Amino acid sequence: MKQIILFIVFIFTTMMCAFAQNSNSSPTAKIKNKKKSEQILENNKDQFSISPNGIFKDVIKGIVYDAKTKEPLIGANVIEYGTANAAVTDIDGQYKIKVSNASQKILVASYVGYVTQTKKIGGLEVVNFFLEEYQQTLDK
Repeated sequence: MKQIILFIVFIFTTMMCAFAQNSNSSPTAKIKNKKKSEQILENNKDQFSISPNGIFKDVIKGIVYDAKTKEPLIGANVIEYGTANAAVTDIDGQYKIKVSNASQKILVASYVGYVTQTKKIGGLEVVNFFLEEYQQTLDK
């Protein structure tokens, strides 16, 4: 039963990420007048860089586990603290996220029913999380 729920959460999260990438407010939205936009970028190339490679230099990867069972968590969220930059774990609990200036960044891992965990990246390329189940009882 737990695996079915995890799979449903994974599918829902994947669909939401795909929807966000296709929305009009997304940075990946298609530009209607490509020629005009290229001219604007060429004229202002010294003012700013919009290359994804310039913004996101370091790739951080890892696995999000259940701390008690040591099983990977499917559909867990890993977010760069203070930004909208995020990744979702796959069926093996693995994630990959691109960040800029990784040595000064913090990653936040969260999952429904588990305590959220934060970690400083430092100079690490692999950051694994071990999330503990949220233990709260309800009063009758």
